Amino acid sequence: MEESLAAYDDVDTGAVRERRLKGWENVKRFHKMFVDAGGHLVVSGNLNDRYVPGLQLFQEMRVMREVGMTPMQIIVGSTKYAAQLVQKDDSLGTIEAGKTADILIVSADPLQDIGNLVKTDTVIFDGKIIDRHYHADYKTTFSPPGDGASTGPIVEALPWVVSLMKVNRPAQEGQSPQPAIHTIEPFIVTQGSMPVSVTLKGINFVKGSVVHFKGKPVPTQLVSRTELTFTLDSEVQKTAGRFDLVVINPAPVDTFYSRGMWGNGTSNMAHLVINYRY
Repeated sequence: MEESLAAYDDVDTGAVRERRLKGWENVKRFHKMFVDAGGHLVVSGNLNDRYVPGLQLFQEMRVMREVGMTPMQIIVGSTKYAAQLVQKDDSLGTIEAGKTADILIVSADPLQDIGNLVKTDTVIFDGKIIDRHYHADYKTTFSPPGDGASTGPIVEALPWVVSLMKVNRPAQEGQSPQPAIHTIEPFIVTQGSMPVSVTLKGINFVKGSVVHFKGKPVPTQLVSRTELTFTLDSEVQKTAGRFDLVVINPAPVDTFYSRGMWGNGTSNMAHLVINYRY
């Protein structure tokens, strides 16, 4: 721990510091020359959303102010030019009828001091005012809570699934077996306006088996004892992210499975990614 924290006290000195300070002055001069010549400088930080959201961008803005850019040039570089860079300026980047925009309301004029952009009063995202209080369960779009993207499997508990597949249990009239998911295809879909069909393969699927996606039942079709398909409509696809799903068989569940601790009629968990429609 002490060794890790010591990195923050590692400050350049002597000739190394002088060389790097000279290099910094050269960088500032180049960027100012570039902007003055009509170049489009995009303001962005070289970090991703696993770190403290937003602060890196504000730091970059302050650096651009030190370079000599005006507050308006910095704002344009953070909005209009950023949209142009990713070839989305037809729908983002400027305030125009028909374009998509979220709203950041600050309590001081950023044209007087670009640092005023950190004085956030209200954020309106997707038409809704965002709760900006701290939440311990905060997570990024495709990651679970905590640092780093999920490294977990698409389908969980596969060794258990393989073991359950070896159980030779005849179907019991009026009772459901313990379901299990072995594969999901596709495991990534893109937001769209049309329904999307996803196939699950596994074991012990029956008439009445229902897929629960994000904790809610979705239209499910039984193909065979080892295959199900389920459908996600456009409303379900609106939110991008990595979501949980399970198969639940109708009650009652064959007591052979519950006594043997195979389960209670709810399958192992699988995950489906709904990607942004870029």
